[in-house]
Amino acid sequence: MSNLLQACRTLIDDAYTGRFFVKIVPEGFERFKAAVEDTARLIDPDKVAIIMPATAWSILAETLAMDAESSHIDRALREEIQVALGAIETVQLLSEPANAGEPAAAFDLVTAALVLPAMEVRS
Repeated sequence: MSNLLQACRTLIDDAYTGRFFVKIVPEGFERFKAAVEDTARLIDPDKVAIIMPATAWSILAETLAMDAESSHIDRALREEIQVALGAIETVQLLSEPANAGEPAAAFDLVTAALVLPAMEVRS
């Protein structure tokens, strides 16, 4: 998945702000649009997102895998664990935010850009 935060940064860095408009470089807008589409594809009301360090996930995944093979756990539950493990999709961020407020700030900027009176795309 493309990193939406990185795409937002590129879009903002390449944008030219005039008095009543914002000009956006077409290539930057295409990268942003692709990142939004990738993110929207992953949004599903039947899914949850859990953010944790990769090391923590490794421990949990290994523990669940052992539980799925353990004879001390009911066979039906082991099968459910195996199905659940098979359904997990991991996503690695391309870069880590500098601080905890950075992702929210990036989306505030995008939201603010969407309510500008006019937007022009440079071709």
